[in-house]
Amino acid sequence: MKKVIGIAVAIVLFLVLIIVVVLDGGNEDEVCAEDEGGSGSGDVVVDGDFAYPSDKNATQETSPFGPREGGMHFGLDIAGPRGTPIYAFADGRVIQAQDSGVQGFGGWVVVEHDIDGKKIQTVYGHEEPGQVKVKTGDKVTKGQHIADMGSAGQSSGPHLHFEVVEGDRAAGGERVDPKPWLDKAEEGKKGGGDSDKKDKDSKKNSDGGGKVLVVGDSISNGARSQIESAIPGAEVRAKDSKQYAAGMQEIDDGDQFDTVVMALGTNGEVGQDQFDAAKDKIGDANLVLMTIAGVPHADSFNNSVKKSGYDYFDWAAEANKDPGMLVDGVHPGPSGSKIFADTMAETVGGGSKKSSDSGSKKSKSKGSGQPADEKGGFEGLSGRQLALAKQIVAIGESMHVDEKGRQIAVATAKHESQLQVYANDGVITPEEQSGMADDVTSEKLKESLDFPHDAVSSDHGSVGTFQQQVGIWGEVEELMNPAVQAKNFYEHLEDVDYQGMEVGAAASTVQGNDTGTGVYQQEADIATKLVDKYRGAGKDLSEEEIEALGEANVGDGCDTEAGNGDSSDDPAPSGELGERIVAAARKEFGYPYVWGGGDENGPTKGQDGGEEGYDCSGLVLRAVAVATKGKVKLPHQTQAQAKDEHLKKVDWEDKKPGDIILIGGDGAEHHVAIYSGKKDGKDKWIEAQTYGVDSGEYDVRTDEPHQAYRVSE
Repeated sequence: MKKVIGIAVAIVLFLVLIIVVVLDGGNEDEVCAEDEGGSGSGDVVVDGDFAYPSDKNATQETSPFGPREGGMHFGLDIAGPRGTPIYAFADGRVIQAQDSGVQGFGGWVVVEHDIDGKKIQTVYGHEEPGQVKVKTGDKVTKGQHIADMGSAGQSSGPHLHFEVVEGDRAAGGERVDPKPWLDKAEEGKKGGGDSDKKDKDSKKNSDGGGKVLVVGDSISNGARSQIESAIPGAEVRAKDSKQYAAGMQEIDDGDQFDTVVMALGTNGEVGQDQFDAAKDKIGDANLVLMTIAGVPHADSFNNSVKKSGYDYFDWAAEANKDPGMLVDGVHPGPSGSKIFADTMAETVGGGSKKSSDSGSKKSKSKGSGQPADEKGGFEGLSGRQLALAKQIVAIGESMHVDEKGRQIAVATAKHESQLQVYANDGVITPEEQSGMADDVTSEKLKESLDFPHDAVSSDHGSVGTFQQQVGIWGEVEELMNPAVQAKNFYEHLEDVDYQGMEVGAAASTVQGNDTGTGVYQQEADIATKLVDKYRGAGKDLSEEEIEALGEANVGDGCDTEAGNGDSSDDPAPSGELGERIVAAARKEFGYPYVWGGGDENGPTKGQDGGEEGYDCSGLVLRAVAVATKGKVKLPHQTQAQAKDEHLKKVDWEDKKPGDIILIGGDGAEHHVAIYSGKKDGKDKWIEAQTYGVDSGEYDVRTDEPHQAYRVSE
């Protein structure tokens, strides 16, 4: 069973972070972290070919390599404040880098070295989302900052689990005691900063100005000339798709700028820890944060900015005054770039500007194709996670399980998989094999990859939302259906007298593993909220609708409110069917993206409530229903639409306006849109794209497997 998994809601979209850092000229001192958090910088102890893997001044070695209660401990633990930097032990190449989803660790980095002609791998475990600073394939040098210390996975507090492996860990290489290796770096010389604590009497800044450095990504890169014009003498270090952590590294110890403006994208969540890390990076200097516009989680990020205690400039409010300045919902065009540069210059010249317009929502505007400033999911969960939570609640209600039982089930799934469907990659260690069903092989587990899934891991023979073991709880095909897993859990819960037990204790009893009760108990609060949110779902939804909630790529939109009429009442556009489909789709421009939103009658609310809108398959089914006057009603699910009898494959070269384009390989389709023809030599489609982007016409994206389909009545 899955021991511990820390998963961040993921999303493949980029968050644009803009922060302004004002440095005191000539201040070259680095600072260390205060006790409650890591600094992102610190003492690197290096001896010859090796570097101690964390800041020795801020950490201590705790649990050693060897046997301990509960089994063999194959590494050495180094404990310290959350966020303490983790360094590469030796020169090498990154062969694994994940910030979530790794069995037991949550996140990890694995580096492969050639030491005296031998393959040695080092493992750095328990990183949290956003804490991994490298990617697979990167070459690293000894002492390089590769991650920050976290407490993800099977962990009782922030620490680094450090392993040394002789050979290939994935192929059964021997994990050896790291202590003799660490001893080789013990007496090395210090690099990095000193160990003085910085004075944090106030987060507030002094006024800025002076010499300016702009570190950024595609937004500031596109506005380079405007920035240089608005801020004479400014140095712009900007590249497309820079990451927040990589951008932080652009601030060198020897830099003597008065102001450093950082405009960076990041895959992970950015909040107070990152803001404080930026402040730590620049010591006594000024820190000014800027809000963002047109991206997922903008509201939650901007709220963090406003509550951070630092000054900030409200760029989101400026952008929302005229969404037309953003050409694709995120990046400003020429006029927007000038405003971006001018507002940056205003901030640099005299502190923050705060707008009272912040956070206002854009009303629906037909044909705009511009983003709505809409809120993210409930409690930080994505629509997909909420769909699975709703399914668990609905199944519990349909099985007449009481409220506490439903809370136990949701808490269990939240811990085991972060409310995602996991496939298993078939990697089985010798120690894991002993706890699995006898007939379960690596090949059998790999069959799970053939079923719709949200993530992949290897934890004994476990798959699915509740991480139930193949051969013990059921077969692969059964267990890759999250509805089956929920029913399995409730059936086993019937044998537990849970009324007098805490949620965590009951969950641990059903799961039957050795991770303890605390990891489940910590999910009790959000489980209670989710059970309350979806109260009545078992009564309101049919059995088919409950089952559909678990389908991959289906948002939690099965409770969408139907329109007042029927699609057959809508006048169908004239012309051939393809032309009619495009015309019908154009009438739906300007609606926000809503996971699970839309049916044949028009836009609907998703399960999160709020505005009415569409997701990708909802928009397609609406346009097809109107164009055919209700004769063709496609299912509200991407993969199901690909299999619908009314859709026939056509060669890509033969596609026509009105054809349906599905993205993803056969059985793994995850996005759908309507081809609308060529414009300025570029293929276009009409789509409900993603959070923060209104329905509209956009360039076709074909960097993944894609297939065109023609609709027939």
